[in-house]
Amino acid sequence: MSEEVDYSAFYYKKTEGAVPTKVSEKGNTPEGKEKNKKSSKGKKILRTVFVLLLCGIAVFFCADFFGKGFLSDAVCSIFSEKTYTYYVVSENVSSRFVAYANSITVREKGGAGYIFTDDGYYVALSTYYDKQKGDAVRNKNSNSVVYSLQIRTKEEELMSAIDDFVKDFCDGAEGLEKGEAGEGELTELSLRYLTVFETLREKYPEQEGLFGLVKKGLEEFNFASTDRPGVLSSMRYLVCSVLFSAKDCL
Repeated sequence: MSEEVDYSAFYYKKTEGAVPTKVSEKGNTPEGKEKNKKSSKGKKILRTVFVLLLCGIAVFFCADFFGKGFLSDAVCSIFSEKTYTYYVVSENVSSRFVAYANSITVREKGGAGYIFTDDGYYVALSTYYDKQKGDAVRNKNSNSVVYSLQIRTKEEELMSAIDDFVKDFCDGAEGLEKGEAGEGELTELSLRYLTVFETLREKYPEQEGLFGLVKKGLEEFNFASTDRPGVLSSMRYLVCSVLFSAKDCL
């Protein structure tokens, strides 16, 4: 005769470790009600944000439609702008009178001597498109700082020409200071940029002031002069003048 099987052992193993859940009762606890309230509140906030976003988009397109594309053009122009950065080694001085006095001294030594203001008075010594070079010069002048000059513009063709001009004249001034650049090379450089900016002048008639500044500066150079500090100062001063003018008008 076969032995009886105790099925309770199997039932125990099957259910061992299982945790009974009572969803309906748990939802009615204070903790459950609080979670439901938070979830509902979060959904309402998301819906509100979504509705406000849709309203904002609708208002934008309506305003853009009646404004004949003015807003969309403005947004596109922001994203199409390009940023150019230059590093102006300068002395930060206490007043305008000190700036004028220091400017004379700086120019006599071959520095730019260009005066500009930005929460104080500054006298520019020289400009660099390479930050490392700017930092190296700053380290040799204990009372100087490196001023970061940024120009954001969508006029890429004009600013590209200005950028080339700045780089070539910065290199030219450095070459003249080291005795590596001569009169012929610098004269040719000056004449080349006179032609470049004269061509661009026809495309950007609204920038007449900037072009006039460049032309006057280039035409006044006398690279045959034996006054090397004077020539260096004029080159560096023109670079500063062009950059700060471009920042204001582009």
